[in-house]
Amino acid sequence: EVSLDLVEGSSHVSLRRHLDASGGTLYVNGSRTRVQDLAQFKQQWRLEGDRSAFIGQGEVGAAVLQKPFQRRLQLEELFGIDLYRKKGDGPQPVMFYTHGGGFDAGRKYHRRGMATWMAKTGICVVNVDFGLSPIFTFKETLHMIVEAANWVVDHADEYNFDLSKVMVGGDSSGGWCALYMLDLSTDETLHEQLGIPALRLKPDAAYLNCGMYDLRKMLHTFPVAPVSGVLTYDTMGYGKRTFEQSPDKELISPINFVNANFPRTLFLSYSRWDALCYGQTQNLLKKLDALGVPYEEFHSTNPLQNHCFMFNWNGGDCAENNKRVWNYIKKYVES
Repeated sequence: EVSLDLVEGSSHVSLRRHLDASGGTLYVNGSRTRVQDLAQFKQQWRLEGDRSAFIGQGEVGAAVLQKPFQRRLQLEELFGIDLYRKKGDGPQPVMFYTHGGGFDAGRKYHRRGMATWMAKTGICVVNVDFGLSPIFTFKETLHMIVEAANWVVDHADEYNFDLSKVMVGGDSSGGWCALYMLDLSTDETLHEQLGIPALRLKPDAAYLNCGMYDLRKMLHTFPVAPVSGVLTYDTMGYGKRTFEQSPDKELISPINFVNANFPRTLFLSYSRWDALCYGQTQNLLKKLDALGVPYEEFHSTNPLQNHCFMFNWNGGDCAENNKRVWNYIKKYVES
């Protein structure tokens, strides 16, 4: 059996997953419950990504069958905050990273390799999960991300986070999250429009990777336009035909809130022929240019090195991009 207690304010709930040779059984506050009846419960308790894996039978079942030491490590990975850092007692700069996955997929688990790689520069990587669509709206997703970022502030002494040097990063829809964090940190009223807490973590640098920054433009950009209608419907309840009727049609796109107060330390990666986010980073660069915000960038010109091409790791534009990203983060850590 694996048990999980959730507490928020005066509310408390107990989850218990029992597994045996015949399968698994889930109990909520002692009552047997079907997984398909948990949609409202998952939304209320923000059980998504790695936390939602508790409900699924596969990963917890695999953990239960392991030896005790391995089991503990895997369950900590499922339910804990993922921190990657070099050994040492002193404070370390922070990279707050949000994974991609088109808003409705992906987990922090899938960025373990990259987080480990970045941490070797001397930066502490805080690799986070967040609620995915269609269970959660984009505002609820941002709420969770802000809560995770504020957790970093509240636990800085405990984990030796250097809050004077904070970088945000993200890829694809995670790039959307990272850009929104820059918006929230430089616009004091934006969180009120979104109905979420104020962001207390103050980034002064960013690494943005093939991000989705302007959802309205994606609705009309070949070849991704049909998919983009699904993205906006899942994240805000309005598809391509009804998008302009949404009261959140401006709020859904973080590019709309880019401003002259942005950090002066930015690195942006993108593919010139990105099949999913074609033109997204180029339009963001134009806006940064107009505002006088400096940046570094690298882009792939090879059509085969496409969306988030840097995850290929080796060869060509990928190798060159990752070399530059490494040097960018290393320089930031040592500055």
